[in-house]
Amino acid sequence: MRYTLSRVRPRLRHSLILLRFAAAALFVATTSSLASPADTAHAVDVIDDVGEIRDEVSDAFMTRLLDEINARRARVGTAPLTFVAHGANVVLDEFLSYVAPSMEYPNPCMHQTIGDALAWDFVAGQGYGGSPLGEVLACPAPAAQGYWTPARTAESWLTSPVHADILYADPEASMIACGAYAAQKSGRSVAAAAVLCVTYRG
Repeated sequence: MRYTLSRVRPRLRHSLILLRFAAAALFVATTSSLASPADTAHAVDVIDDVGEIRDEVSDAFMTRLLDEINARRARVGTAPLTFVAHGANVVLDEFLSYVAPSMEYPNPCMHQTIGDALAWDFVAGQGYGGSPLGEVLACPAPAAQGYWTPARTAESWLTSPVHADILYADPEASMIACGAYAAQKSGRSVAAAAVLCVTYRG
């Protein structure tokens, strides 16, 4: 499994902690503040026509992913999440289209920026002012492992204690924005090469 995460924590900025378990590397990035207005403006400039890359396959993936995430939150006793807004998912799709190719196996699985802008800065650029709590990422896997289905993505994050703490156990999280890279559909099944979600305090 190849996945990674970051979480907002006070008084720490851009520090990286490397944890290793099983056959995967898990990176934890912590930051104390969001990007400046100039960084956010840059994020909006980089992604200037996000609607062109959104399609029904990605929408279907996101709908099922949210259902899978909320089923597991119910299992651990936390309230369900709702999507921030459709535009937030759109912009994270585009964000992943820029950064995911650099994480193709065997390249490292780690969080990326475009310029100085993090994923949640792109969401802020769409007008959402909520407070981000954390970010989880499922990176492109070796061909033998296949693509990420919504169920596989949600379950992999649940079985990683640090991911589960961010996505499932945090009672402050009430909203979420997610993006998918190279979403595909086969029959009634949907999957993606990479998935990213940011949780928010509503």
